[in-house]
Amino acid sequence: CLLKTHGVDLVPRTFLTRCVVCNGNIIQVHDDATKKKVFVDHGAPALAKSDEVFEVFQCDTCAQGYWWDRRPNSSASRVFAQATKLFRLCLRGGVPLQCEKIENGPRREKAMGAFNFVDVESERRHVDSNSSPRELSVINWLRQDKLQNPYSLKSAYALDESKRKADRLIVRESLPFTNVTSEFVGCLDYIFYESSHFDQVSRLNVPTSFRDMNNGETNSHLLPSDVWPSDHIAVGARLRLNCKEVDKSAEKVSVPAPEKTTSPLGHPDRCKCGCIPNILSMF
Repeated sequence: CLLKTHGVDLVPRTFLTRCVVCNGNIIQVHDDATKKKVFVDHGAPALAKSDEVFEVFQCDTCAQGYWWDRRPNSSASRVFAQATKLFRLCLRGGVPLQCEKIENGPRREKAMGAFNFVDVESERRHVDSNSSPRELSVINWLRQDKLQNPYSLKSAYALDESKRKADRLIVRESLPFTNVTSEFVGCLDYIFYESSHFDQVSRLNVPTSFRDMNNGETNSHLLPSDVWPSDHIAVGARLRLNCKEVDKSAEKVSVPAPEKTTSPLGHPDRCKCGCIPNILSMF
């Protein structure tokens, strides 16, 4: 659906031609001395002495080496099989093929590259007999300029004051940021709920300024830090199921509302430098 929606055309001759290390161009190596060097540099010196003939390739940017091995259990064969499977799925899904109107011949073979063996017409017929009206409706929905949904959602961190402009309600968020990096400061995290089915009891207290985030210090930290261990500040809300529509004769369960936490969270006093502490991190 995404490929069709964004107007992507399949160009098979470009499949598997980019380096997995640096995204450079992978080109074929024809010189025997260079082939042997690729084998030695990439931990396969035995292949440099082998009489077996391999198709060898190398990245024109970082010199990462690749070689083609037709044995089914080789990594090259597994990657090629997976790429073929994805190519066929795209054809069955109706994704346009750039060379589809080119008649069979040398030009078609060049455009198809290593995937010339795939029967495009047969894969297209497969989608004709298995087309999904739901899939088509999703594609048409994604192409709309203004997306709409049947739900009436409310944000857990929306400000109480809202403004109505023309035929729509303008809702402002109380959080100026949930992500702070050297290149970006903004709100990326939200909690939406359907207010007709849930009542919001409380929400997690979240700092709304660098001063709050740093225990009163204006010198701000990037995320993560020793106090905020993720690159996103956690948001949270406690919701209670709205039982107004439930049968009046049903036994009502009283759920006590938890106490709201208003004390600000901040960095400890010892941390005033504004740098990122040297802490264990996944990143």
